[in-house]
Amino acid sequence: MHLVFCRWIVCACAAITCSTLAVSVASGLELRDVRPGYYRAVTRIPDLSSGPWRKLVYSVCVPWARRAHADFIRECEASFKTFGKPASPYEHQIQGKVIYRSPRLVSILFDMLQYTGGAHPNAFYRTFNLGMVNGKPALMRLADFFVPGSDFRQQISDAIINKLMLNEAAVDVVNGKVTRLTEEQLERFVVGPEGLRFFFNHYELGPYAAGRFNVRLTVQELGTDFKRALLPEGRAAPGASVRK
Repeated sequence: MHLVFCRWIVCACAAITCSTLAVSVASGLELRDVRPGYYRAVTRIPDLSSGPWRKLVYSVCVPWARRAHADFIRECEASFKTFGKPASPYEHQIQGKVIYRSPRLVSILFDMLQYTGGAHPNAFYRTFNLGMVNGKPALMRLADFFVPGSDFRQQISDAIINKLMLNEAAVDVVNGKVTRLTEEQLERFVVGPEGLRFFFNHYELGPYAAGRFNVRLTVQELGTDFKRALLPEGRAAPGASVRK
């Protein structure tokens, strides 16, 4: 038998049942599943209940987080049926953080860690940028931050590769194996008052031991086609610092 918790964390610390998940917004969402000795899964989604972002949180962020949470549990149970109880409990954590907030956009970073046996856990980044596009709340892509028709993808890729060339830990960039960013990597970014910051998972730029990477491009480095007007009103969210 395993224990299952699905709860909204509210300012008054009152619990709301799972049945309200699709219709209620509180100050933060936590999903928790524990099967002692087998696995522990905890997913935390930050507060985005104010402003125009409520519907987007439910249609984009929450479904992604719930799928990742449920997929982990399903894969664990399938593994246990085949191989039995693990030598040490499996682990799944998703921690969401609001990195930047302004009247026109919100930038969210999810840091996911998984351990399913082996020598080490694996960690992954996932980002969401929610903003006003044509006057309506929408999931923003990198293209929405640049003037239409500009060759921003090549420019951004080159700028990041040039910075990574100076970091000897980015082995696959330094040795020439990685010369251009993928579309997925270009879309994995958050907004900050100073510009955009791009995130790279284990194995994308080198061996596991090299770690993960993030690279900041300032407004100036983003070039003249970058829509600078999107940033001045915003501010970094409290406690939203990103470790280099």
